Amino acid sequence: MIVGAYDLDLKKMKKQIVIIKKNGKVRVKRYSYRLEINGDRKFFDRTFKFDEEITQKILASIRDCFNNREGNIIGLDARPWTLDVTDENGRKNQLVGIVNGDKSVSKISSYIREELDLDYLWLFDGKDIRDEIKKVILETRHNLSDTIKIEKLIITAKEDKIEYSQKDDKGMKSAKTYVIPNKVKELLENYSFTNSFNRILGNPKDVIEPEEKRDYQLIIENSQNDRKIYVGTYDKYSLPTDWGDFIKDITNIISQEGETEIFKSSVYNRRLRRKGEYIICGVFFEGGYKEYNYLTDDESIQVGDEVEIPVGVDNRVVKAKIADVNYYYKEKAPYPIEKTKKILRKV
Repeated sequence: MIVGAYDLDLKKMKKQIVIIKKNGKVRVKRYSYRLEINGDRKFFDRTFKFDEEITQKILASIRDCFNNREGNIIGLDARPWTLDVTDENGRKNQLVGIVNGDKSVSKISSYIREELDLDYLWLFDGKDIRDEIKKVILETRHNLSDTIKIEKLIITAKEDKIEYSQKDDKGMKSAKTYVIPNKVKELLENYSFTNSFNRILGNPKDVIEPEEKRDYQLIIENSQNDRKIYVGTYDKYSLPTDWGDFIKDITNIISQEGETEIFKSSVYNRRLRRKGEYIICGVFFEGGYKEYNYLTDDESIQVGDEVEIPVGVDNRVVKAKIADVNYYYKEKAPYPIEKTKKILRKV
């Protein structure tokens, strides 16, 4: 028997009881409690009959998950659960804990919801289905000088699938699909429909819009088909603050190479330049480690690009690679602006 108390407002508390029996019977009861009402008020009561094998597997999984686990100390601000287990001989054991995102309790909670096909259950992880992310869709549109490049990323929890595609207006197309059992769903379980991707700092009013602008639309869906939609420019302050962590989590389970710009930290972590700022790039030569500062007016230059630069008193032209790209006001530049040489071009 699993008991969950969820709303912490003492004037409006909610409690759920889930009874799972070996014979396949499952009962779900929910109550609300208000101080001005004497006792619990039941507002939901359902009984289901499943194949005995399903409930027996669930009970075995619960036993394996919580065997030898100690209960948590319950604080005043905690949302508690209570697990009561009765064995075939009538012996009862009780474990009390607090809802949290611990990996093992998240896994058993998701497993119970899936096996019973009751995705609204409040369980050990403190989630209900409204808070679980079902799908993430990102589309970026990069307006280059000679073409328009579109990248699309679709992440689907149910199918454990990640789809990436890119195309341009000249007919180029490419696509990859990754199906990674358990990993994709686990990735999305680390994020919340309610609380993740909500904070966007926003660009200052005096930013300079780049000539090669990169726009995005981000759609987050939960299992009730609720949607959150974000639009903006694909840069540090126009994206959600946790977007960088999310992309890193994706690249931990799939490898992305080549021209997949949406996965590059030099793209999504780059901020837009403000009026009065200069673009100063750190460059290095092949086989060398020291960086040299060079100016540029080219907003499209990124870390890793190969460029041609003037070197020495005779300004001979050599190739170098971009190590970093930064914006500085004149008075804060690492080297006097009037003495800093300029990048000639990208190779």
